[in-house]
Amino acid sequence: MDKIVAYFLSSRFIWSMLVAVLCFVVWCMVRRAARQYLKKLPRGNREDGRRETYFRLGINGLKVVLAATALVIILQVHGVNVTSLVAGFGVVGVVVGLAMQDVLKDLIMGFNILSNGFFMVGDTVQYGTVRGVVTDFTMRATRIQDITNGNILTVCNRNISEIIRLPDWTIVTVPAAYEDDQKQVRRALEAACRDMEGQPELQECCLLGLSEFGDSAINYIIRLSAPAPRQAALRRVLLERVRLRYEEEGLSIPYPQMDVHVKEK
Repeated sequence: MDKIVAYFLSSRFIWSMLVAVLCFVVWCMVRRAARQYLKKLPRGNREDGRRETYFRLGINGLKVVLAATALVIILQVHGVNVTSLVAGFGVVGVVVGLAMQDVLKDLIMGFNILSNGFFMVGDTVQYGTVRGVVTDFTMRATRIQDITNGNILTVCNRNISEIIRLPDWTIVTVPAAYEDDQKQVRRALEAACRDMEGQPELQECCLLGLSEFGDSAINYIIRLSAPAPRQAALRRVLLERVRLRYEEEGLSIPYPQMDVHVKEK
């Protein structure tokens, strides 16, 4: 008991605590400044996302450096030969490396994603059936926030063998009945596109033209240019505008029909 009390009162313990507290305070200050910087950081294009991605990686790297620095100083204060310890870790590192193959795969894939620019923080992507925004990226994992329900999906980088980066536009297919005047249909669709002006975050809404002759309708396509998280909401607004214009013009909304011909004997 006396030895334990003597250790806690010794200069080695006091210096170790001072180093640990100092590194912790420095990290708290850096993290607070980083959060304030991220709040002010503009978002809207891939260059902004690239800057945020590198900044987050830099902060994570600084955390590792501070922790390693504190550990080395504390070991030296306690009289541990750090140089010999590092040499001994070289042998142990081979064994640990075999046991941490998944971690190494994450790091390698994270480096590939970063170096090739597969995606950045702020990009809208589709991973499997999940469509969401990349909210965080480290060399080990990627966090994606689902744009439909807000769920956060964390994916190990080694599992990202295929991912789709979604564009800032989407195509909306609008059907028109065969029996209606197609010139009148085009006027109604163009008017519906004009009705979309002023919608939040909408960059463009334009009628591209006829897409195909379907079984029960003539299909037209309209392009909505907007950030991916807003596309679903704007699509609903557009379809409502189309419905109102169809009603004003006396146009019908087509639906699948079947003609049955009975041959009399």
